Amino acid sequence: MNKIRIGLLGGTFDPVHNGHLHVARHMRRKLSLDQVHLVTAYKPPHKVSGVLGAEHRHEMVQAACASEEGLFASAIELEQGFSFTIDTVRYLRANHPAGADNLELYFITSAEYVDPNNPHNLLTWMDARELFSLVKFVVTPRGGTDVAGTQAWVDSLGLTDVAMVEDVPPLHVTSGVVKRALAGGQSVDAMLPARVAELIRARGYYR
Repeated sequence: MNKIRIGLLGGTFDPVHNGHLHVARHMRRKLSLDQVHLVTAYKPPHKVSGVLGAEHRHEMVQAACASEEGLFASAIELEQGFSFTIDTVRYLRANHPAGADNLELYFITSAEYVDPNNPHNLLTWMDARELFSLVKFVVTPRGGTDVAGTQAWVDSLGLTDVAMVEDVPPLHVTSGVVKRALAGGQSVDAMLPARVAELIRARGYYR
């Protein structure tokens, strides 16, 4: 039996935007993944205030993934009350119909989490060493970081089993940019999936 290859792209998704989908689509093709799960964070450990409720954020992720082949909106953290990646990964491996032996998990994250100066870098995550044994970490350069700089960070943390995907075409949009535009009454149609933009307008989020 061929192993099922699933990418995990976790995030606060406050809100989910075209940049998230852009990375998910690219990683699915680049890594030959069967699916990429966009996992809505229940209570993000590093973002404790000013965050839209998990149910509202996940509704937007569902809307974003509805017509996307191979992308899946995962509510596992909301349903199970998880706040840490290790709990999500343990649960998925224990409960996926394919069984743990037939499952390959790839955790997709950005360069900021291999920055040694980031107090929330990968080595600080709950049960980090166990997590590294259960998933393959895939890192993408972001913003002002380049491949060489990102690799230097990986090396300085002593991480030896991290894959670098360096050719993600740039798409410069962040949740912060979207929220500032919304607060200023500017159009965000080029930054968001159409269904997400419609939801935000209908619900009056971020005004």
